[in-house]
Amino acid sequence: MTIGQFVTRLCLLIGISSFGLSSSFAFPLPLPPSDTHVKAIKKQDNVQDNWHQITITPGSSFISLLKKHHLPNTEWYRLDDTARHTLHYLHPGHELSWQTQDKHLTALRYKINQTTTLDVNTQHDQLVSTISTKELTPKNDFYHLVIQHSLSQSLHRTHLPASFLLDIQHMFSHQVNLHQLRKGDSLDLLIKNHYLENTLASHGQIIAAVLTHHHASFKAFRYTLPNQVTGFYDEHGESLLLSLDHWPCHFKRISSGFSYHRMDPVVHRYASHLGLDLATPTGTLVHSIGNGVVILRRWDGGYGKAIKVRYGHHFVALYAHLSRYASHLHKGDRVHRGQVIGYVGQTGWATGPHLHFGFYVSKTAVDWRHFKRPVNPSIPKRYMTDYTQFVSMITSEMALFEDSLTFKG
Repeated sequence: MTIGQFVTRLCLLIGISSFGLSSSFAFPLPLPPSDTHVKAIKKQDNVQDNWHQITITPGSSFISLLKKHHLPNTEWYRLDDTARHTLHYLHPGHELSWQTQDKHLTALRYKINQTTTLDVNTQHDQLVSTISTKELTPKNDFYHLVIQHSLSQSLHRTHLPASFLLDIQHMFSHQVNLHQLRKGDSLDLLIKNHYLENTLASHGQIIAAVLTHHHASFKAFRYTLPNQVTGFYDEHGESLLLSLDHWPCHFKRISSGFSYHRMDPVVHRYASHLGLDLATPTGTLVHSIGNGVVILRRWDGGYGKAIKVRYGHHFVALYAHLSRYASHLHKGDRVHRGQVIGYVGQTGWATGPHLHFGFYVSKTAVDWRHFKRPVNPSIPKRYMTDYTQFVSMITSEMALFEDSLTFKG
């Protein structure tokens, strides 16, 4: 054997070739995965994939959703108190998603509202919930509404909530008959809105408003006094909030006025009509015109289903010919201004759907159209300096919006 052959055999024995390290050293091949490892990988993939997203439909409950998706009802009792309390009522249209493993919940998410989310996760084999809330950013927005047909239609066209109509009535109803706004009249609103990540989340409150009607302008400002009493005031600090609203419902026309000598369309003879008939469709909401106490809620002869509310010591209002009463309203209940107390109908002696609205001062019927409603107190003198500065700041802000023409409407 030559020396070269000996060296070659020796290299082969210790794993070295003439080209360097052998393939077993230079490029080690991975070991085939064990059955246990393969199962673990598949199990992890299944956990990631088993997310179910559900849009809540009317009448759905968490238990019914478990049953629908073939999960045991006992999963409800695995949730903690916070989760069960939140999921006790599911809001239609909201999104619920959960993750399962072997037909058991491992995670869950429910969007309570735009800013609040319930998250449920597994910790040490227990389902633990947390509620997270995103911060809303307040921002003042300016809206310019030009009346085409009615104020309510203008609000709808500008995508503003109908609830603003009540505030606007409080601001201007004793200065302007809002039912007589005409095409071309305008309303400027400064509203504090709330944004979530630069997206409008909700409308806040009207801060200020300017109504232009028949070429005359009327201004209103929302202001909170140091004693936390909030009201609407003009630029001089005079209160715009009457203690009683102008009208108890939206109506098309006054079909019959206040009279001591009217031909009754049912009995066909002359009789007193001590109230106003407000013609409006059946089902129209009827609101209390102020804060008071219900002293009558029953069938009242020709008035049909009727409600009487006492306001203070001297005023009583009658709401008659209702189709039905508001839920849970009873005699003796306290009602607040703007609260729904019933719905327009034509019960009793009525030839068509309308609300008979009567108003009594010290038990004497008066024509509501000519009654001078009491006004809330104005800004006290000791707060006028702060209020004047507030009005100046808000007026300047609205002027900037007008100048830049960044109208939202």
